[in-house]
Amino acid sequence: MTRPMTWDEFAAVLADVLSRLPTGTLLKLHEVRQPVGGDYAQIWQNPGRLYVELAGNIGRVPDRRLSGQQQERLRAAGWLPLDDDPDQFWRMELDWPATTAQYRGLAEHIVAGFRDVLRLGSPNYLAYQATVGTQGGSRPLPLPELGLEMIRIEYFARLGLTDVPERPKGLLRRSRIGSSNVDEALHTDGVWRPTDTLEWADIGEIDDELRPLDIEAAEQVVRWWRTLAARAAEEEKLPPAPHGCAWRRRSTGCGTRPVRRCCRRRGCTRRNDRRWSRTCVRRRWWRSPGGTTRTRSTRTGCRWCR
Repeated sequence: MTRPMTWDEFAAVLADVLSRLPTGTLLKLHEVRQPVGGDYAQIWQNPGRLYVELAGNIGRVPDRRLSGQQQERLRAAGWLPLDDDPDQFWRMELDWPATTAQYRGLAEHIVAGFRDVLRLGSPNYLAYQATVGTQGGSRPLPLPELGLEMIRIEYFARLGLTDVPERPKGLLRRSRIGSSNVDEALHTDGVWRPTDTLEWADIGEIDDELRPLDIEAAEQVVRWWRTLAARAAEEEKLPPAPHGCAWRRRSTGCGTRPVRRCCRRRGCTRRNDRRWSRTCVRRRWWRSPGGTTRTRSTRTGCRWCR
C-alpha cells in the first residue's frame, strides 16, 4: 500500500512541477469529493507570467461557501481578491521564469491555502486536471509526478427535436476520477445536482440526443442558464396580482423557461408594468379588454431569447 503524501512533500513536488510548466498550461487542483463547485486552485502559465487562483465563493455550492474569517485569513496570507471583491477568486502572480526559491514559496502558499484556510486534511484528497494550449485548441497534459488522480470532466447537451447545443433543454456532466464517475445535471435554479440520466442513456433508455460539448461551450451554456435562473428568482419577489387577475405563468416557445402573462383587466397593476411587456414575441398572449379573445403580441425584446 502506498504511503500517504504529506503537505510538505506535496509542496516540494508542486514547486518542481511549476518550474517546468510549458507556456499555455492550465493546471487545476480540485478536491476529490467535490470536483466542481468545491475547493480548488487554478494555475496557468503565460509568456512572462505565472498566475494562481484559489476558489472564492463564485460558483461554489451553497454549503461550501467561505466564511468571512476564512477570507480574512487568505488576505493575511498574501492572497488578493479579484476586483477587491472577497467573493471572487483569490490571486497571486509570479514573474516567469522565476528562481527555485520563488517557485517553492508559491507552492507553499497554495499548500497553506488548502491546509490552513480551506481545511483540507491531506494532499491525497486532491485530484488534478491539466491541459496545454496548441494551435488546434488544447490537449491533456498528464502530470503523474504530482502523485494525484487525474480528473476528466465531460459535458453533454440534452437536445430535443428543435433544440440546439447553445440552448439545450438540459446540461449534464460526468466527472471521472480514477475508476469512479460522478454524474450531475444543471437544474432550473442553476445548481448542479446528482442525476442518473447518463446511466440511463448508456443503456439506450433516453430518447433525447446527448451531444458532447467542450469546456468553453459548456461554460457559456451554464452562464446563460444561471442568468435565466437569476431573472426568474427576481420575478418571484414581485407582489401578487389583484384578485381575479388573469396573469399567470406559462412556458415560452424558446424552451421551458417561465414567462409572465399580463392581464388587461381594469385596475390590474400589472398591465402598466413595462417589465412584463418585454416577453417572447412567439408566445406572448393576453386577454382582450372586456372579453376572452387572445391576441398575439407584436412586442419584441424577449428577455429569455435575446
